[in-house]
Amino acid sequence: MILFFTSESCTWCEIVKGMLKEELHDFAISSPIYEIDIEKCEYIAEAYGIMTLPTLITGSNVLSGVPTESDLRSFILQSFPGACSSGNEPSRYRVFTGMQKRMRAQREQHVEERPRTTLN
Repeated sequence: MILFFTSESCTWCEIVKGMLKEELHDFAISSPIYEIDIEKCEYIAEAYGIMTLPTLITGSNVLSGVPTESDLRSFILQSFPGACSSGNEPSRYRVFTGMQKRMRAQREQHVEERPRTTLN
């Protein structure tokens, strides 16, 4: 579930909405998007501390303002961790996540190999 805070007077909100739908389609994610007009539902916007439009919230992930394509993709990947495991994603995403896994493994190996020092 994605909360999408917007307003009727927000031109950028429509652009971000289109970007979001396209990215969700590319990842084959069928998460509902709940569009919340902050002018009609002020109490909900206050509860979430919305200060910028557009704002996307899912779980503990928040993305405010007009994101770049890579920021939006990162938001989706953090919000839906299984998004790249279905095999339906375009190959560029599989390569990207494969590189991320290798880099994470290298960092973990490097940390394990680092000599431990003790302070006396």
